[in-house]
Order: sequence, then C-alpha cells, then structure tokens
Amino acid sequence: MSQYKFDNPILQSYSRFTEFLCNAMGSLYGTVLYGIDPAEKYGEVIAMSGANTHRDIGDPMTPFVKSVYESMLANGYPEMIHVDTEASTADGRIKLCFFPIYDNDQMIGLFVIYTSIELMCDARLLLNQFLGFDSAIDSKNKIPDIINDENLTLTKYMLQLIQEEIDSFAVPVSRMTMDEKRQIVQQLAKKEVFYVKDSVRSVAAQLEVSVPTVYRLLKQE
Repeated sequence: MSQYKFDNPILQSYSRFTEFLCNAMGSLYGTVLYGIDPAEKYGEVIAMSGANTHRDIGDPMTPFVKSVYESMLANGYPEMIHVDTEASTADGRIKLCFFPIYDNDQMIGLFVIYTSIELMCDARLLLNQFLGFDSAIDSKNKIPDIINDENLTLTKYMLQLIQEEIDSFAVPVSRMTMDEKRQIVQQLAKKEVFYVKDSVRSVAAQLEVSVPTVYRLLKQE
C-alpha cells in the first residue's frame, strides 16, 4: 500500500458526521466511513458509530463493500449519488446506503449507513421522535402508524399480510388454482414481504405448496 493518508479535510468532515448521524437517529442505525487510496483502490475504516458495526478502525473493506466500490468505479457514479443495497450477515439481513465521497474527480471515501431489515418497520417511530412528534398525536405532520399494535413483531406483520392476501380471494386455499396462488405470491412480493426472514417458507406453508414452487411463482409474469 502507498503512504496515502486519510487526512483530507472532506473526510474529516464526514468523520465528525458519522457520530452526529447516529446520535440523531438512534442506536438502531450504524455508520462506517472508509477512506480510499485512489491510486491503489484500497480502502479502510477511518471512522464509525453505532452499535454492532463489527468493524474496527483500520479494518480493510469487506469483500461485499469492496464489490460495491468497484461497481461504482466501473459505472462512473457522479458525486452525491447514493446506492441502496442489502446483504446477509450473521445477525440477519441488513439494508445499506453507500455514498461515494469525491475530491477533484477522485473517489476518496465511502460513507455507509446501515440498519437491519427487521428494524425498518420502526422507521416511522424513529422519525416521529426525531421530528419531535412523539407526543404530538394530533400533529398534521406526524407520520401515521401502519402498525398500531405495539406488540406486533415484523414476523407477525408478515403473517398478517400473507393472510390478508389469501382472504382477499374468498376461496379456501385447498380450492385455489395455481394461477390464484401465483397472484398472491406476486402481490406479496410487491409489498416486500420476501425481505423478511423465513418469508418464503411461511408463504409456502400458508398456500400449501412447496418452497421451490413459491420461487417458481415469483419468477412467472
């Protein structure tokens, strides 16, 4: 590796921002800032904030982050654009937003914001608290709750969506045609049900079909 130093003032500004953002949004979110050596296309962690980042200062890019970085270089992403993606980890699936950082047309850093897919259902609550609407129930600006039951987990919500789609046909599952089941599967896909852990297995059980059949129905137009 070259003697490139990650002391660029732009990177230093982002370094301070990582902590601010996590303090503002809460511990459910995490941020990692990678400094990049443009000459060697090498990056390492120079700042991070939030719980369970599983990263240390000086750690190199993970293979997944490295692949996203190389894709950004190959596709010539302009400044300030961001890329949303997901990945599987030991703690479950996570959603990541990648923000490239440029200086004189060279990418010098990568700012990554992440949260778990399971926690995305709490985003409205977090945003309402951040905006100061946690107690202003009658505020016109308050984002309405879709999930009113405080004890409703994401898994229960997923099962509820599956059952609602099945009930919308007013036909017992045992008498449904495969085309009707296909319509249910694809409607659930539009509602992003299949981002939830064990969703395919749950849908298969509810529709009384096999897991491979659910995947096949997902691919059909």
